[in-house]
Order: sequence, then structure tokens, then C-alpha cells
Amino acid sequence: MFSAQPLIEHIRQRLWSEREFGRAAVMVGSGFSRNADPVSVGAGPFPLWSGLTSRMFDELYPPDALEPEERQRRRSNYVSSAGAARLADEYSTYRGRSALDELLLEAVPHKRYSPGILHNMLLTLPWADVFTTNWDTLLERAADLVYDRNYDVVISASDIPTQQQPRIVKLHGSFDSQRPFIVTEEDFRTYPVKFTPFVNLVQQSAMENALCLIGFSGDDPNFLRWSGWVRDHLGDFAPQIYLCDLLDLSPSLRKLLESRNVVPVDLSPLFPLADWPDRGERHRKALEWFLLSLHEGKPPDADEWLAPLKRHTRWASNDWRLPRVPPGPRSYTRTEVRHPRLGLSRDEQLKELRKVCADWQQQREEYPRWVVAPHPKRQRLLQDTEYFIDHGIALAKGMPPPDNLFFLYELNWRLETALVPLFNHWSEEIEKVLDSYNPYPGSLDLAGLPLTSQMDGYEDLDWGRIGEQWVELAFAVAREAREDQDEARFRKWMDRLANLTDRKAQWRARWFFEESLFHLFRCDQEGFRAALEEWQEDIGLPFWDLKRAALLAELGELKDAERIARRALLSIREQLQPSGRNLALLSQEGWAMRLLERIRLSYSSADKSGEIYPERYRELEAYRCNPRTEVESAVL
Repeated sequence: MFSAQPLIEHIRQRLWSEREFGRAAVMVGSGFSRNADPVSVGAGPFPLWSGLTSRMFDELYPPDALEPEERQRRRSNYVSSAGAARLADEYSTYRGRSALDELLLEAVPHKRYSPGILHNMLLTLPWADVFTTNWDTLLERAADLVYDRNYDVVISASDIPTQQQPRIVKLHGSFDSQRPFIVTEEDFRTYPVKFTPFVNLVQQSAMENALCLIGFSGDDPNFLRWSGWVRDHLGDFAPQIYLCDLLDLSPSLRKLLESRNVVPVDLSPLFPLADWPDRGERHRKALEWFLLSLHEGKPPDADEWLAPLKRHTRWASNDWRLPRVPPGPRSYTRTEVRHPRLGLSRDEQLKELRKVCADWQQQREEYPRWVVAPHPKRQRLLQDTEYFIDHGIALAKGMPPPDNLFFLYELNWRLETALVPLFNHWSEEIEKVLDSYNPYPGSLDLAGLPLTSQMDGYEDLDWGRIGEQWVELAFAVAREAREDQDEARFRKWMDRLANLTDRKAQWRARWFFEESLFHLFRCDQEGFRAALEEWQEDIGLPFWDLKRAALLAELGELKDAERIARRALLSIREQLQPSGRNLALLSQEGWAMRLLERIRLSYSSADKSGEIYPERYRELEAYRCNPRTEVESAVL
């Protein structure tokens, strides 16, 4: 295993934190610009610090001005990062600042290059911010080609308040307009004072996000100064900074970086020099592999649930030499509309049904947990299910336990999620299977000889799963009996379930919900009120409290209904995390807002337009969690 892989995994988890933009930021150095594409054949290479130093040195100390040995001795004084900045200071003092600027403009041929594919790969990742110490405009031009993310560009301190995340922040000036270009020793010395807003911006981002540095070497003056400023100003609270690149670190340099709270993500072991003799290609391929790894961390989009096609990644490499990219989160199961095959023997049909059941189970476990599935998903779910309803229920009679129960559970879940009622003849077959089990012999006294965990040959079955799914199916047939107003069947299953409600708070809440609706549908106000009074509030189950509030509103108890609904909404929002996207909670929040609106409108004439949370509804729409959309689709 690649030793730095856990670090990459941490970065991509922070990056793909299921928000509009992630909890990772990137700082891009000059090495990354070497991945640009030349516009013409004659374009020179992008210089690194060593190239700029050589050019300034040759102008200040031409070959005929000094003896070769003396000239070489002086050149060695400017090899280090500090020496390079000092040489730029010397050049600026001797030739003038405008001459230094002209040298940089001429030496960095950014107009003769266009952004490369690595620039696009970088900017299509959900960075919270993109910082760069580069003067060239490659990142800005690449951002114009990224259609799914809108970057604001910050080139001066006055831009910071007005530009929104994600931003491309030019820390050291920008060709051709924004000067000074930060390059001299004096520039770096006075930077924290003259450009305090930029320093504060990077420090704040480093505190909030995983800060990755790409395109920097371990002795790059920009890297050394920025990491130093973060340490100087944040002290013991300074977060770790990830230096990601081909670093080829010695043990001593690695230890030095770690002592400065810099975590090296060295890609060198994956790209040994013996296999990649071309230095430029080695560097490009290492960054390509790193960016592919980050892209692979993208979680599947909820819209891909029940999608007919397999998930595909936007970026892929056709270079067989690249090391394998570690896979990211599992994608959703591919789905297609199925029909039972004709002409199969009964054993073959049962085998096929078990495969269908296994696929259904996986799709249920992958369900994004909307309170109400979006209308297109409900349609697709029904299309994938309808041809196996009667066929499957008929075959389930001959399935051995517990396969028959598991299949019926998955079938009922799909029908409920698609908002399809459980018809009477289906319910009767389900009851027959339920009557053949007793998953809770200590609590249920059932007639006949139902299967239990104490019976020989059945003790090794998954009785925990059997019990859970038995209860869910029992509630389903009780609901169907309630909707048919079949009191005898309703009482049969509700009496059985009453013996189990102490095992789970959700079961108890659901029992009172069904009991209340039974009396409501019979216009039995006295029984309805009694059931609601016995159903106590549970602050640990805010969504069931919302259902209780809705029933109180039906009874006319609007003030109590509003109080409970408001508290439930607050409880749901308290569980939402800014670093993640929980569709179950977002969906519950949407329906809680909708209920509060309906309650208020029923006794207030202040605003008859309906929506009191329009901005939040628009935010929830992005996650298919806006209840108004589903209400309108039901009306249509």
C-alpha cells in the first residue's frame, strides 16, 4: 500500500464533504504552470525559481565581468530560496522596480500558453478556495472553461468583501495589471503588513479547511514564507498543511517539514526515476494521478439512485503506466426494468426471484432517505417493480423461510416508497407468511406452530432481521386494514404490535399514529383525542412529533400543533452538520416547514401566499428536498 494513501483519503473526504464546496482549499505554486499547453511551437518553458534566478544573475553578473571561479562563487550565494529573493532585491535596487517587472513579464510566457488539462481537472474539484502565488493568468482562463463551478477572482484586497466562494485568490499580484509582483526579499518582509487581508484570508482558510499545496518544492520561497506566516500567527493552533507533489524527500527534510506542521504527501514512491526518466513527464503524470485520486472520492449523487446507467467519472486516463487509482465511494447499483422470464422451471424462477430480492435490498440500502421520493424516482421504482408483484407474491408461497419474508418486505418497501397502496389480495398473502413466524415468542402468543428461534433447524436464522422485517410488514397490513376500515383485521395486528412497542420508540410512535388515523377515518373524535393524549411527545423522534402535530392540527389544536412542529423543526436543524449533506434530515426539514406554513395559514390571515421560507425552499430544491415540488406533482 502507498504509504501516503491515508493522507490522500483524508484530503478527498474533506474535499467531497457533500456541500456546494468542500472543506479543502488549495494553494497553487509555479510548478503547476508547467502543465500548460503551448499555443505555438516557439513558446519557451515556464521558468521555476531557479530559471528566474539565473536570468537575473546573468544580467547583473555577465560572464565577462568576473573570473569564472568568482562568478560561480557568487552564483552559489543565490541558490537557496532566501538567496533568490535577495537577488531579486539586488536586481530591483540596481535596475529599478519597473525593470524587474519587465523581466518577469518577459521571462514568464503566460500569453504563449493556454491552460492544460490538469488546470481543468484541478478547478472542477469542489475547493472552498483556490489560492495561487503565480503571476500568470492560467487559472483564471481555465475557470472560464469550467461550466459547473463559478469562480470569482480576487486580485486585490478590495475584492475580498465582494467576491464569493469559491474564489481564485491571486496572492502575489497578477499579470498584467495588479502590481507589485511579490518577488524580492523586501516584498516578502513587508507582505504581512502591506497585504494583511490576504494573510488573514489564507490563515482563516487554513483553520477551516484542509489546505493543500500543489506545485511547490520543499525549498520554494513562497511555500516557506506562507507556511511560516501561518505558524507565526496561529501558534499552537496552526493546522497541518499538506504539501502534495513529487518531493523526493530525504529523511532529514521530511523531519524538518513535519516539525513545521507541514505534512508531506510525497508521490515519488509511485513514480520512481527509473520508470520515468523524463523529469517533466514524471511531474505531470504524478499530478494527474493525484488529481484523479481526488476526483475518484466524489460520492454518488442522489439523482443517480435507480439511474439506468452505471456511474462514470468525468476524468479518466488512458495511460496504462499510471498506478492504479484507489476507488472512492461505491456507486449506486445499476438498474433496468425487469420482466419475469417465461418458460423457466419453478426452481429457476425461485432462483431468479432471490436475485431480484438481493438487488432490491441493495437499492433500498442505497436509498437517499427522502421522506417522499421525488416523482421521477417513484415512477422509476414502480416500473422496476410492477412486473414482479403478482408473480413474486405467488412464488413466495413456495419459498423457504426466511426468503419468503425477506422478499415480501422488499416488495412492500418499494410499494410504500412509490406511494402505491397495498391492495387487499396482496395483504392477505402477506398475512399468511407473517402468521408462519413468531420472532418474539416471549412477547407474542400466536396460534398454530409458527417458526421461532427455539425450533430445531431454525435457530441459526438471522432472527434480528426477521423480527425487524416482520414488524414492518405487520404495520403494513395494519395500515391496509385501516384504509379498508376492516376493524377486525386492524385490531388483530394492532393488538399484536402493542406487545412490541416498548422495544423501540419508533414502533411505539408508529403504533399511536396508526391508532389515531383509524379513529380519524371513522370520524370518532373521542377516540381520536384519546389516542393523541396517550401518545406522548418524544424529543428524540422529531419527525414522528411532526406527524403528531399534523394530527393535532386536524383536531383544531393549532397552538399546540404549532408549538410541537416548531420544536421538531428546530431539533431537525440542530442535527444538520455544516460539513455534510444528510438528505434524510434535509427532507424532514422541508416537510416540517411545509407543515408549519399550513398550520399558520389555518388561523392567521397575515400572509395567504403560503411560503414563509422561500429562500430555504430554493436551497432544498437542489437536493430534491422541496416538498412543494412533490405536492405540485401529485396535483398534476
